[in-house]
Amino acid sequence: MSKLLVGLLLYAVGIVVFAQSGIGMAPWDVLSDGLSHTLGISLGAAVLGVSVVLLAVNWRMGIRIGLGNILDLVITGPIVDIIQAHHLIPAAQNLPQKLLMVACGLMVLNVATYFYVGAGLGAGPREGLMIGIVRRTGWSVRFTKSGLELSAILAGTLLGGRFGIATVIVALVTGPLMNLTFDLVHFDIKSVPQVYLDDQLRILRERGACRKK
Repeated sequence: MSKLLVGLLLYAVGIVVFAQSGIGMAPWDVLSDGLSHTLGISLGAAVLGVSVVLLAVNWRMGIRIGLGNILDLVITGPIVDIIQAHHLIPAAQNLPQKLLMVACGLMVLNVATYFYVGAGLGAGPREGLMIGIVRRTGWSVRFTKSGLELSAILAGTLLGGRFGIATVIVALVTGPLMNLTFDLVHFDIKSVPQVYLDDQLRILRERGACRKK
């Protein structure tokens, strides 16, 4: 559980770091940012809204839901708003600072993914959507991931989301950087068993049955 909470906290920090860089946001966050501007809601509320919709689509596609998905809804968006409300991360003032913040944001998001996935409590709603589409269409993971991110960028940009050089950098660098991060900490994503809500409910029922005996 502690790994999951650290991952969600870092993910929220990463979102704000990109927002404060002033030169674009991560692909899915461009969509959240666009919704924030269009609907007049906070960035955190928009992040929450996107996650809720994606989680509902995951469920309809038969993707199993984990505790991590639920806590993602409860924690990430509000933490984004808290960080922004208290100005905990200052805005970049010049190009070197902007590029430094993008580099820091990339590292934070990759470490966040390590903790989130390593917790073994379910994939994120965006990853779940990708998995569901791959299963139904037979498309490659790379093609599906790129298509989803491009769709999020286009929709977000049309809504006024902050698209910029940072968005392009994230799209191109995240995969290789994530592989490098996982290699450095000797983390094999395939070796992490995932525990979903139905698994946890079954375990609780079995424990209850044992106690009655």
